[in-house]
Amino acid sequence: MDHTPEEYGEYWRGALRMAAGVLLVFYSYQFFSQFSDLLHDSVIGWIVIWGIFGVVVLVGAFAVAIGIAKVVDAAVHGAD
Repeated sequence: MDHTPEEYGEYWRGALRMAAGVLLVFYSYQFFSQFSDLLHDSVIGWIVIWGIFGVVVLVGAFAVAIGIAKVVDAAVHGAD
């Protein structure tokens, strides 16, 4: 199975997008878990923190999906 350098580049870019999405979700969870003691009594604070965390998780999942799509596209169609 021969690949061109452009195809390997597409694989690497897809893998980097997947890794960035996973790391974004992991480190945002670590960051937002530190607020559990600070916002123990505030309902509004919890809603805001979980809302921001949800948006960050959505962005991370989107990055992973784009990375997977790029790898699959490079595998199926090759680099154009």
